[in-house]
Amino acid sequence: MGLDVDEEEGQGPGAVEAGTVADLLAGGDPLVELLLAQVDSLMRERGELQRLVAGLQYEHGQMEELIGYLAMNQAEGEEGPGSEELGGL
Repeated sequence: MGLDVDEEEGQGPGAVEAGTVADLLAGGDPLVELLLAQVDSLMRERGELQRLVAGLQYEHGQMEELIGYLAMNQAEGEEGPGSEELGGL
């Protein structure tokens, strides 16, 4: 079956022999090749998504900075001209 249950060495019932994995990879099994191709594709997609997330995080930071700047300008505009002089009274 390809599974090695070795209770004496403390391995669980799902332990796989190292030789079995190497045999599967070297054997040219079409299912293994398909799974490896899918893993490779998913890893490339993960890299693309990580780059996209980094770009979105940068844009988010830029938008937060712009919103802060606009809010500050709006608050200054609501005070009106000369309000700084009257603020101490």
